[in-house]
Amino acid sequence: MKRSHWESWHDSYSVKNSDLSYRLEVVKQRLQELIERFEVPVRILSLCAGQGHDVIQTLKENPNLNISKALLVELDPKNVSVGESEIKRSGLGTVNYLEGDAANVSLYSDFVPVEILLLCGIFGNISLDDIKNTLERSSSFLAPGGFVVWTRHRKEPDATPAIRNWCAEFGYREIAFDTPDRHEFSVGTYELVKAPSKFLPDGKLFQFTSSC
Repeated sequence: MKRSHWESWHDSYSVKNSDLSYRLEVVKQRLQELIERFEVPVRILSLCAGQGHDVIQTLKENPNLNISKALLVELDPKNVSVGESEIKRSGLGTVNYLEGDAANVSLYSDFVPVEILLLCGIFGNISLDDIKNTLERSSSFLAPGGFVVWTRHRKEPDATPAIRNWCAEFGYREIAFDTPDRHEFSVGTYELVKAPSKFLPDGKLFQFTSSC
């Protein structure tokens, strides 16, 4: 059976020192650190989750992390199948997939608010207007004091300065901005320091395009 584009895109995760494999390790480290900040069980929402390497591997490698539930939203059915198989092998009963377009907020409206929101692998594939819209609405997905982790490449024109400014505008405090040497990716980790905005269970966050 022919592999989908987004399934084959994940191949770079297995290439040592590739941007994608290195980015995964950074995201996993940040995710672990954030979970450990909480004294209560944590809920995680991952949009455009792909095969779920970041969440699944973090929980598999750190079985004592205090997780209530994790929901991975992914459109590609082959990636969902791969991720679900790994969840089953790893015995991660707290992790579930929702197959569908993560841009449609109504899909997961009954799961929010969450303590941690992952927006990884999204901002390099949508317009700047859609990035801004996603960040503006993201605080409504979070519980008070929640966190968001996002990724974006730093190829020219580098959009990360604008993204960091929007995070500040929408009530986030920067915890970390990882830009490892010899790699083009960045990982932003932010804490919501204002009251979450009102959740609106409709509308669309973004539209995937070619790489932006």
